[in-house]
Amino acid sequence: MTTRAAAAALLVSGWALISACGGVRYTDAASACTQTGGLLGSASCCAATGDFPNTCVTGACGCAASASHTVQTCRCPTDECFDPEKGCR
Repeated sequence: MTTRAAAAALLVSGWALISACGGVRYTDAASACTQTGGLLGSASCCAATGDFPNTCVTGACGCAASASHTVQTCRCPTDECFDPEKGCR
């Protein structure tokens, strides 16, 4: 199987796509979560926040209940945070 065919097979299956520069790119945030040791969950986050917020920065889920809604999240192992592009780190 060629490198291009292998990368296409990974992309189709929802796993990581390995880019030409050697980095790992995930096809979606849920895959990034589960493939790096996280568990899918939900949380109450600020109204402007979408699914799978970046928990490596502060603020996305710190609003009052009246200004929040439920989003899908990634629960990473202890002492790790979730980056939608890199997964738990």
